[in-house]
Amino acid sequence: MYNFLKIIIFGLIILFFELLIFDFITINNIRPDFLILYILYISLIHGRLKGLLCGFLLGILEDFITGSIFFGLSALTKTISGFLFGSLSGKFKKINPIFYFGYILFILGINFFIFFYVINQNIFNENKYLFLNIYFYAFIYSLVFLFILNYIKPINSLDNIEDR
Repeated sequence: MYNFLKIIIFGLIILFFELLIFDFITINNIRPDFLILYILYISLIHGRLKGLLCGFLLGILEDFITGSIFFGLSALTKTISGFLFGSLSGKFKKINPIFYFGYILFILGINFFIFFYVINQNIFNENKYLFLNIYFYAFIYSLVFLFILNYIKPINSLDNIEDR
């Protein structure tokens, strides 16, 4: 319980950090999602259950703190992502690394697509090219931070941190 509480408190610190530097990192109303990257690392270290719970709690807190119009959307996308990321926990050495990282990119892509589709439904219906442009840039912007984070703490080093 204490370990999970530390995970949530650190996630809140990341959320507040993201909100504090929001204006500095936003490019054309597009910002990276640091919480989904944190949930990725937590899910790979601790497995599905903690990834799912961490995704839900941090997502619902993000919706509550930011005052989102679509309350629960972040919780939904981060819960799904936390569960799916957790399915890769402890499997880096068992499966092909290309498939491993491809699966991570696929989950991130689905997360951003669901989130941006719900928020920008009117843009999707009127101009699919503009919607895909917004989606693609937000996805790439978060991937840049994932690659920076992966350089600092490689994903393959998370494989055997905790006994399963």
